[in-house]
Amino acid sequence: MPLLPVFFASIAVASLTAAAWTLWRQMQASRKLSERIVANACPAPSKLASVAADLCLLDYVTCVGDSRLFAFCWGVYKPRICISVGLVKHLSEDELKAVLLHERCHLQNRDPLSLLLVRVVTGALHMLPVFWEICNRHRLKREIEADRVAVQGTSLITLANALLKVLSSGQQLPELRYAPVGNFDVTQERVARLSDPSVTQMPPFSKGSLASSLFVVGALFLSTVGVSEASGYWASVGHHLCRPSVTYQKEATSTSEYHSATCVHTGTSQSDLSR
Repeated sequence: MPLLPVFFASIAVASLTAAAWTLWRQMQASRKLSERIVANACPAPSKLASVAADLCLLDYVTCVGDSRLFAFCWGVYKPRICISVGLVKHLSEDELKAVLLHERCHLQNRDPLSLLLVRVVTGALHMLPVFWEICNRHRLKREIEADRVAVQGTSLITLANALLKVLSSGQQLPELRYAPVGNFDVTQERVARLSDPSVTQMPPFSKGSLASSLFVVGALFLSTVGVSEASGYWASVGHHLCRPSVTYQKEATSTSEYHSATCVHTGTSQSDLSR
C-alpha cells in the first residue's frame, strides 16, 4: 500500500474530525444559551423600548431578568440582541444607545456566524498555534468595528462610560466565551483604541506562535518527504527480494517449450516465450 496517500488521508481525517467536534461544541453552547435567554426573558423596560424603537431594533432585542450587567448578540441563523435588566438600569439613555449601536453592528454583520466559521477552521488547523491568534484577531477586529459605529452614533466618552460601568461591576458572563456571540465586554486592546483612536493597526503575531507554527509545518514537510522516500524504498526493495517460480511447459502442437516466471512478491505473472 502506498504510504504517502495514507499519510495525507490520516491528516485530513484528523482535521475534519476536529472541525466537526468544534462545530458541534459551538452549536451546543449556542443552543444552551438560547434556552437560558428564552427561559429568563421579560418585558423590556420603557427606557429600553424607547431607545430600541428609535434605532429600529425593537423586534430584535430580548431583555432578560438578570441583575448582572451584560449585552451581546447571539444566534447563528437569526441573530438577536440580548440585554439584561441590570445593564438597562445602570446606563443612561445615551449610554444605552451606544450599547445597542454596538450590538446592532454585530447583528447586521452576522458576526456570530462569522465567529463560528472562524472557530471551526481554527479547530481543524489546531495544530498550528498561529490560527488561534487569527481567531482572536478576527473577534477583536469585529469588536473594534462595532465600537467605531457606536462612537459615530453617540460619542467616545459615552461609549467609554458604558464600558466602564460594565467593567466596574465585575459581573460579565464567563460562559459567553464558549458560544459564538458578539459580546459587549472589556478588553485591553479595546480600551487602548478608545483612549487613542489614531491606533488602527492590529497587534502583531506573537513570536512564540509563529515559531511553533513554522516548526509544525516543517515537521509535516519532513514527515511527508520521509514517508514518500520510505514508500519508494520499500517498493523497490520488495521487488528485489522477489522469488521467481519458473515452470517449464511443452506446447501440444510443437516441440517448442517456454517457461513462465511468477513474482511471489506482487502476485503478477510475466512470461518469457522462447522458441
